[in-house]
Amino acid sequence: MKFQLKILLLFLLALVQGTILQAQIQRTYHWYFGGNAGIDFSSGQAVADTNGQVNTWDGCATISDVNGNLLFYTDGSTVWNRNHQVMPNGTGLLGHWSSHQNSLIVPKPKDDNIYYIFTTDAQENNFQNGLRYSVVDITLDNGLGAVTDKNVLLVAPTHEQLAATFHSNCEDIWVITHKRDEEKFYAFLITDDGISTSPVISEIGNATQLLWGSYDFKISPNGEKIVSGNFWDWYNTGVIDTIELYDFDNTTGILSNRNTLTADTVNITLTFSPNNSKLYVTSEGATPNIPNNRIFQFELNSSDINSSKQLVYESNYTIYMYDARNTITNEIFFSNAGNSYLPVIRYPNLSGNACNFEDSIFSLNGRLCAASFPNFISAYFDTDSTSCFPTINMENYFIEPDANLYPNPVYNSEPVTIKTVNEKLIKIYLFTLTGKEVIFKTKTLQNEIKLDISGLRSGIYIVKLITDENTITKKIVIQND
Repeated sequence: MKFQLKILLLFLLALVQGTILQAQIQRTYHWYFGGNAGIDFSSGQAVADTNGQVNTWDGCATISDVNGNLLFYTDGSTVWNRNHQVMPNGTGLLGHWSSHQNSLIVPKPKDDNIYYIFTTDAQENNFQNGLRYSVVDITLDNGLGAVTDKNVLLVAPTHEQLAATFHSNCEDIWVITHKRDEEKFYAFLITDDGISTSPVISEIGNATQLLWGSYDFKISPNGEKIVSGNFWDWYNTGVIDTIELYDFDNTTGILSNRNTLTADTVNITLTFSPNNSKLYVTSEGATPNIPNNRIFQFELNSSDINSSKQLVYESNYTIYMYDARNTITNEIFFSNAGNSYLPVIRYPNLSGNACNFEDSIFSLNGRLCAASFPNFISAYFDTDSTSCFPTINMENYFIEPDANLYPNPVYNSEPVTIKTVNEKLIKIYLFTLTGKEVIFKTKTLQNEIKLDISGLRSGIYIVKLITDENTITKKIVIQND
């Protein structure tokens, strides 16, 4: 009886963890950007969405509720509700249309009704409006939401950089920007009491005297690394853009250990792999007679990150990839300004060319992409088992009863063997991390089967086994050949 009670309690614990993870991922289900372009991930796969009202060149932000239902979105100056109508008081926000990260939506901790929209200015306006925030109360306008406080100043002037991640307590949220022409990063903590007006300031970096400022600023999904791109106007100065990689302490809000990386590129686009092990750097080559686009991969677990650089893609034509964003499908999507087809890295956790970059592979159904994708809290895409929103690794909870899954990771071109220990399999389920059932099999009174997983996309899946005595849950990683 005690053993059965222990199993029940541990299963409930895992279920709660899975619910938290699913809730955070579902915040990113809806994207609106560019020329009325959109992507809907609510099915577990990317589907073009043409309902969006955003028509902008650069920054934007979207937010859904914890069940994946669209709440509202913005281009940094106008806010639209879930019915794609302008919210009351939802115009005149000071996010500049040309700011690369001009907006970011952050839910107030422990409050399902209040959301903050952070905005940044652009070089065209001399960055003078800096970092500001506006407040959306989703209970107003019959539950469609309305803007209340608007354009409250936090710090000015700032670069176009704007990103967020969770505090180590997994409730509060850090919002981070970079002071204009100063070696200072500002980290503002958002708690259930609101936004702290006393930021944590890290005096570190290399971004003074930049004509266009620092740009493309990303935080790793687990919140442990921050990467910043510096634009040195190579076309006029001959100075190649620089990449600054930092450690981030999500308890104190402090950046440290600056590591300068080189990638022979200008107009840099940056992003981390979903499992936090790799950094991708891409954009236009700065050396004559080399391909117009190059993508480099850096191994973040290497003792010498700069020397770990690998070229994983190059082209002899220009792809205007000004932004890159993780997705719930564990892929990386790239913007393709002026085009209705997006490039994708299919398997970004894999090393070298195995990451599989595909140009112009995802259709926006006639809508045009521009420079930026929606800005999200980076931790929404985290699946690190040590983070705030871990995958359900049941191996940590169940000693017995048990089952073996092998090989794991497994390629989808081969079956996975499932073998229980002295128990008979009755039912086998396979779920995505968002809870979508992709396989259901009935096998009566066998303790070993080979499960066909052909056709499944790469990613982390949850296997649920019903035996003649127990329920067993496991994690499996599937890779595509």
